[in-house]
Amino acid sequence: MLKRIVNLPFRVLGRAARAVQDREEHARQARYGDGTETAPRAGDHNIPELDVPAEFDSGSLGTDASVLRARLASGGRVEFVDVRPTAGTELPTGTEHIPLATLGIQLAELPPAGQPIIVVAADDETARRTARFLRWRGIEDADFLIGGGRAWTEGSG
Repeated sequence: MLKRIVNLPFRVLGRAARAVQDREEHARQARYGDGTETAPRAGDHNIPELDVPAEFDSGSLGTDASVLRARLASGGRVEFVDVRPTAGTELPTGTEHIPLATLGIQLAELPPAGQPIIVVAADDETARRTARFLRWRGIEDADFLIGGGRAWTEGSG
């Protein structure tokens, strides 16, 4: 109950920040929509700073797809968070898509503490840095899928 009360302001602020971001994106599309000018990449202005203090020990990061499959097969629970700009379809049903550009304002929407979170990104370095950032922000069960969505797909055959 206390966690919900504490996170309430962050959720409200997150919604407000997303509304502002949506307005900015619509304005960007209106300005650069005709293709005559080069548009900046969407979301570049809002990527959270993934650098954490050098002395922060995040522990071991990176989990293989086969280990995750075994955990899920044995009844374990894992929440996948896809931080790529567009959601991939190769991940399990129920994967939460939070683009990296909005991760900082959507931290309160991540699964509750104690729930393992597996980050999937476009490359392993981004996924590792994102998982390390989440651990630094207090989400101790954050990890990343080694090889990303491709590793998950290749292991399903």
